[in-house]
Amino acid sequence: CPLLENVNLVGDTALHMAARYGHTDITAMLLAFGHDPDPRNKYQRTPLTESVRSGFRGVVGALLQYGAEPTARNGDGENALHIAAASRDQIVGPQLMQMLVAAIRPDELAHAARIPNKNGYTPLHIAKAFGGVEMLGVLMESLGPAEFFKTKAEFRFAPKVASGDNFFLQNGGLQISKQINSRRVWEEELTSLQALKESPRR
Repeated sequence: CPLLENVNLVGDTALHMAARYGHTDITAMLLAFGHDPDPRNKYQRTPLTESVRSGFRGVVGALLQYGAEPTARNGDGENALHIAAASRDQIVGPQLMQMLVAAIRPDELAHAARIPNKNGYTPLHIAKAFGGVEMLGVLMESLGPAEFFKTKAEFRFAPKVASGDNFFLQNGGLQISKQINSRRVWEEELTSLQALKESPRR
């Protein structure tokens, strides 16, 4: 339908607008009529990145159902995972991340979590920097213990990306366990992260 291809001055389609403002029914209708789920505006933003930024779970679900790509990057080199990882909402943010990782093939999850933006920061870096223990938990469950501990070890040498770095690395940071295949040790590490988050800041 030619009407679906109309754009405004910044290249936004009707789907961009519906996604940005949380119109789940309109989003689903446009997709059902054959709208491309991943159109890009002049800033290379997709409806999925716009809806994740705004925290609209219904819209995100509809877009993913019709094949929107969670790892499609915008002009800043960010994809939907980077944006979800930066969410300040400790309830909606992790829920959005769960939806996104569920839409990625299992054999591609480790790569997706390590895609850097233009500044070199991955979704895992961003989740850590924003103090997102719940978000890190979602990523850990999706990646598995070996990949999580590998990333955690890298955090000790990562550049500071936000004030959260001082928080997570205070007192020398957490110890990196070599027992990466132990579910018990894996869960203990997440408990340690939670305790560190709740401890008084110095």
